[in-house]
Amino acid sequence: MRAAGQSEMRQLLSTLNVHCIQAPVEAEKKVAVEKSKQTLKAGWLFKKSEKAKLGMAMGKAWQRRWFVLEVETEAGQDENTLVKKAKLTYYHNNKDAAKPDGEGVEIPLNETMGVKQGHGKTKGTEHRITLNTPKREWELGSGEAAVAARGESAPCRTGSGMLLPIVV
Repeated sequence: MRAAGQSEMRQLLSTLNVHCIQAPVEAEKKVAVEKSKQTLKAGWLFKKSEKAKLGMAMGKAWQRRWFVLEVETEAGQDENTLVKKAKLTYYHNNKDAAKPDGEGVEIPLNETMGVKQGHGKTKGTEHRITLNTPKREWELGSGEAAVAARGESAPCRTGSGMLLPIVV
């Protein structure tokens, strides 16, 4: 036996189901992340040349170059993710870096296998950092302790996951 009012309740529920107005479903709003490039640091550093000049068995020479550290940000493949890629490029001077077609040499941070910090005796390059990549060992130096101290406080992850102190 049914309880009193049960049939009325079923009728009411069926009426509600028929006459319910479905609220419009708002499409999920995806935040569009535009690809952007930001210069984190730029300044003069010394880099050690790769080869001795004229094939002579001399020590490697230090060359003053303008370094620019940039970070490119873009949307990742997964939802709500960002991909940031650091790029360290050096130029002969700061005017070359400002040119749209300025030819610089990019140090492949994503291939970095090791990072060493050290001190040297050569004036102007006392505070040093060495980046090891599969093709080359990049030795960079600065004479200013303040630049080296700033580098220790501004770490950046390389493509291999290593923590790289930024000395620029």
